[in-house]
Amino acid sequence: MGELPGHAFAGSICGHSSEMKGVTFFIATNLHDQTLRTLMVHRYSSLIFFLALYVQPSMAQRHVSGTVVAENGVALPGASVVLNLSDTGLQRYGTSTDRFGSFQIQGILPGEYELVVSFVGYSSMSQGLDLRMESRTRLRITLDSHALPQDEVVITAGRARLQLHPVTVSNITAQQLRQLPEMKDLPVHLSRSPSITHYSENGNGIGYSTLRMRGFGQRRLAISINGVPQNDPEEFNVFWINFFDIQGAVEDIQIQRGANSSFYGPAAIGGAVNIRAMPYRAYPYFRAEFGAGSFETRRYTLEANSGLIGDNYVFFTRLSRLLSDGYRDWSWTRFWRFFTGVTRYGKRSSLTLQFYGGPQRDGLAYSGIPKAANRKTIVDDFGTRIDRTYNFSSFDRDVENFHQPHAELHHDLRLSEQVRLNQVLFWVQGKGNFDFGGTFRSADSLLLPGGFVAEYQPSLTLFLSNTDGSDL
Repeated sequence: MGELPGHAFAGSICGHSSEMKGVTFFIATNLHDQTLRTLMVHRYSSLIFFLALYVQPSMAQRHVSGTVVAENGVALPGASVVLNLSDTGLQRYGTSTDRFGSFQIQGILPGEYELVVSFVGYSSMSQGLDLRMESRTRLRITLDSHALPQDEVVITAGRARLQLHPVTVSNITAQQLRQLPEMKDLPVHLSRSPSITHYSENGNGIGYSTLRMRGFGQRRLAISINGVPQNDPEEFNVFWINFFDIQGAVEDIQIQRGANSSFYGPAAIGGAVNIRAMPYRAYPYFRAEFGAGSFETRRYTLEANSGLIGDNYVFFTRLSRLLSDGYRDWSWTRFWRFFTGVTRYGKRSSLTLQFYGGPQRDGLAYSGIPKAANRKTIVDDFGTRIDRTYNFSSFDRDVENFHQPHAELHHDLRLSEQVRLNQVLFWVQGKGNFDFGGTFRSADSLLLPGGFVAEYQPSLTLFLSNTDGSDL
């Protein structure tokens, strides 16, 4: 289902107060050689406006930068650079080097850290950093090459390592996701990666969306959030609509293409998508966002992070409201979404309890249109005019009311430098209903017992009636 082309306007308003005495704002726009005074928006143009209010107390934050090179002085692009708390060993900040081997980590809270630098084929390096006094630190790090002691391939916890495991892998970071339109389903963002395509039933990338990877449908793809499988246990399908807006809490997404580890089970024959949603940060912040776009689409979001409390606890919460009329007829959406949780860091362990989900109400648009209607408006045998926005469900006013809350409890215990124990306890409940008038509503599709209808009618559409005799 294609989307209408159009011009776009994008802007952001951000605030930051170094002494928490006021808020300074700036506006960033991209108008493609047009000014605000000459901006004209056509009625069929796509209009996107994004408003973000961001307030974060500054505590004399530190900056660490430098370069990572090999013994011969050659830059090592893609090297992992991580800052761990020196007392607990838990990761707090991280990045990777660019194509010149350079890296930069900003917004670091004062304290003592352990810097760990690693690159495939080279020995890892670690050193202590005292950032209580120094505001800026620049380093030059040299790694020694060595042979990889990797006799066999083992993929643990569903995550593959680049250049080490024989799996085609792509990683999408939280920073990359923030550069994409947040009022879209995850399949829209994932389809920007190679070998992945998607389509949206509503036509605007909101609501029911489906993806394919290397030709495999999503019933043959293993989808997980924090290691918890999201494929329906009965038919292996994935309903992305049930965790819409999860990208606001995503730390990163790993896409593994092709036949995968048996860790995922039979659904992973086409590939796997691992979503890691652990949004807890060591620094406090508050963010308010507003977005608007085509087809009366609006999104309102409040997000807050407590920062590290007592060197042990971090609280996070996010609440979103999304409204849209959809591109097609009767393809509107009315969503509430929440994500809230708390994590506790110990000396050798971490414990995280979090909940996410939200009630949704939307007009169903599961029926497609004739192929010819993609090119021009056609008239069917009943005299109905069918174009790209036509929706067969608009006659029956098919509506869905559904809520699928998720609860997760994660425990991570570091037994030694080489051994970690991960445990996950999760609960998922689907609650709701939908009204439909699809042609698949037959005795066979509903698995009704024999004798419920005549012998020649099991595949024919059933028309259920209200007590007054009218069709449902």
